[in-house]
Amino acid sequence: DEYMASMVELLRMPDVTDQHIIPVLEGLSTICYLHVTNQDKAQALGLPDTLLEFISPTTKLSIKSQRWSCYLLNILCCHNIPIICHLKDSTTLQSSLEKLASPNWDGWPLNYAQELLR
Repeated sequence: DEYMASMVELLRMPDVTDQHIIPVLEGLSTICYLHVTNQDKAQALGLPDTLLEFISPTTKLSIKSQRWSCYLLNILCCHNIPIICHLKDSTTLQSSLEKLASPNWDGWPLNYAQELLR
């Protein structure tokens, strides 16, 4: 529990760089993959909102960090209706995903922005 909270807190640090963000997103993806209890903890910690900021058109993060954020959003939505409902209320999600869906996702098994748009 405290590890997840520390990881989410690290993502919110103002001077955090892509070099640090990507491994944290990878770790959170692993922790939350097909684990609804951890997905619920992530939601309670406000992780979906942080990820929405990371994929927003105004973000200064690299495309790689944005893609990892998109991947983690997919994981959080897997079998988790409350998170899906929470994200549905976002005013920027659609445009952010459309922007991320257009570049080529070479090296990824799927275009996770397109998956979320479905």
